[in-house]
Amino acid sequence: MKKILSGFLAFCMVIGIIISSVPSLTVSAAKQVSPNPDLDYLKNKIASKQEKLDTMQLMLTKGNYELYYEKYTGEVAVKNTVTGDIMMTNPYDVGSASASDNVKNQLLSQIILKYTNLQGNEIQMYSYVEAALRSQIKVSYIKNGIRVEYVMGKQESRSLVPRYIEKSRFENLILANITDNARKAKLLSFYYLKDPNDKTLTAKLITEMEKKYPVTKDGMAIYVIDENSKEGELSKLEAIIKEFCPAYTYETLQEDHDMTQYESEAKNPVQFRMSLEYTLDENGLSVRLPANGIRFDQSTYTLNYIGILPYFGAGSSQFKGYTMIPDGSGALVRFEDVLEAGQSRLITGKLYGQDYAYHEIAGANQQPMRMPVFGLVENTTIKENKITEEVVPCDPTDEGVIVNEEGVVVFEETGEPATKTVTKTEAISYDRSNGWFAVIENGDSLATIGSDHGGNLTHKYNSVFTELNPRPSDSYNLGSSISVAGDATWTVVSERKYTGNYRIRYMMLTDHNYASENKLETAGLFDTDYVGMALTYRNYLEKNGMIQKLEKTSQIPLYLETLGSMDVMEKVLSVPVNVKKSLTSFEDIKTMTNELAEAGITNLVYKLTGYINGGLKRTLPTKIKVQKEVGGNKGLTDLINWGAEKGIDFFLDIDFSYAQKDKMFDGFYKKTDAVKTIDDRYTRKRTYSAVYQSFTNTGLIAVSPSIFGSIFDKAKSYLEDLGVKAVALGTLGSDLNSDFDEDDPYNREDSEENVVEALAKVK
Repeated sequence: MKKILSGFLAFCMVIGIIISSVPSLTVSAAKQVSPNPDLDYLKNKIASKQEKLDTMQLMLTKGNYELYYEKYTGEVAVKNTVTGDIMMTNPYDVGSASASDNVKNQLLSQIILKYTNLQGNEIQMYSYVEAALRSQIKVSYIKNGIRVEYVMGKQESRSLVPRYIEKSRFENLILANITDNARKAKLLSFYYLKDPNDKTLTAKLITEMEKKYPVTKDGMAIYVIDENSKEGELSKLEAIIKEFCPAYTYETLQEDHDMTQYESEAKNPVQFRMSLEYTLDENGLSVRLPANGIRFDQSTYTLNYIGILPYFGAGSSQFKGYTMIPDGSGALVRFEDVLEAGQSRLITGKLYGQDYAYHEIAGANQQPMRMPVFGLVENTTIKENKITEEVVPCDPTDEGVIVNEEGVVVFEETGEPATKTVTKTEAISYDRSNGWFAVIENGDSLATIGSDHGGNLTHKYNSVFTELNPRPSDSYNLGSSISVAGDATWTVVSERKYTGNYRIRYMMLTDHNYASENKLETAGLFDTDYVGMALTYRNYLEKNGMIQKLEKTSQIPLYLETLGSMDVMEKVLSVPVNVKKSLTSFEDIKTMTNELAEAGITNLVYKLTGYINGGLKRTLPTKIKVQKEVGGNKGLTDLINWGAEKGIDFFLDIDFSYAQKDKMFDGFYKKTDAVKTIDDRYTRKRTYSAVYQSFTNTGLIAVSPSIFGSIFDKAKSYLEDLGVKAVALGTLGSDLNSDFDEDDPYNREDSEENVVEALAKVK
């Protein structure tokens, strides 16, 4: 019996696994659309998003959403079947855009990456050029979605183009098969005939030929390709040979090279492998790039960044609209403002403030980006043909009808009044807004958010995008630290790379006015404006348990920040000395609270800044001691208990990110606990000075994220003894610093994880 039950349970588990892994259970029956590699996508004109969807393959349907895929270019689209809203990874009308072919190659790419080679040159790669045009994009089903795999770069280190080839073989195997005279002439224009039997050649020329091409010593005439042929030209020649000479293979190529004694100096080609995973759920579209799935030759190339879906949901400058980036409290970049300025515009910024582990920091005139969100709204005017059907009487000249004695047109067979259905087409136009809002769910601390606007100069599109870096690096001038000639630069790549996932969630916005007029259901979707974006984010945070709705009160809370103590200079026996002075004592806070209560203000929240470990200039909270001049430990405990009776919250401000003051035996040791730069120096926080127009040193030592957890553990016991129930951690959320320490390196994503773990301990 046990064996029977065990076998039955095993069978059920296998069936369950099979069922759960079959994506076709969520795939709708769809029209099969074949990719067309012969179509010129740079010139193919598409009139609308729906027309573009008709050329794509419907991959699956889940809830109110449909997922479409273009098998040749790798484009993906999502449609809300209730509202008709459509989001696309690339602009649908690139073929009709006024832009260069190089720009269109960018616009049709889902991935743009930049790498540095051994010579120090930075090079960009576009997925449309390096993957789509090479037919190196592959799609497969995953649970609730699809995986699109890219191989960017040549897969072969050699082209199917003979460098040296014997004369008769070139003429018989290749030229004889090319029926297009124009392309035959193009191929011939890249080859030179080297014939030792040519009677017009001088003895000197023949000697030089035999020296450079030894095989000609035996009397063999060969065709030689132009040594200055570029890779792009070789690719075009390869395409001609592949099209007209299918029997000419890499094996045949090797035979020709062996016969002509050609030795290739070609190195392995640049190649990057990665994939994008698109999944659908009730909230819309989620896009994931597995960082541990990125493959390339790390000994030869440095990956600088990866741009994911740089033109997702791009808006056109022929309409009004704006992109939203989280610059400070949020910034809107309007399409029309860029047009009026008469220039293209690119605005970028790193998430979560500066990283002071780097020698060079940017963003001098920018507010720090605090939230991992971005979005776009486009207010379009849609022109389309409205098709209606109307039943009208038949004409007497119509076939199968007659006019009866009463003069009525009737069907000849039945005698019934004759009618027909007429289809009418009417050109109409109407206004409709569309938009979307995105949240970076994973890998956000390594992200840069940018707003790109062509301004009708490079192109007509406006987009907002993310760039991600799995392995940060830094460079600095060696002349600044040692005596070297010139501007020698040292670049170091972090030993600790990010191996998690980059995940971005895209959520649709819906034009509520249009939906109301057409009686469309908009449940769970917010309006197409920046208020709708804010509501979408609030709803997202609430659904994921990150925030909770406050209970209604008769008063909104009044937040007050009070300053504790600071060093001031006084004369003692005519000698100037620094002494601690109280700015706001605990008794002062009680007095303020009572006076506000008399004025009817009772819902108070206090932030207590500068009350511990030296006041406004304090040491790390590995030990916590309340300043005696403001009331001491006993005074703080008494204040917290007193406030609890009145419903008042107190947040004790503690700085975990920076050591404002370093004292003996304070539990902080720079050698192990401070952030280090790539040249093993300690680093400090820097702020932008409008006076000097540059970043200036604040003197605050950046604390390594590797010790956040231990600092929290040490501080927690002191906080519990004091009765502190809440702390303010402003600096912990303002800057995320890397650490290039050779023994224990950290990148920003590691820092973020340590912050989250530390906050969980305090919570």
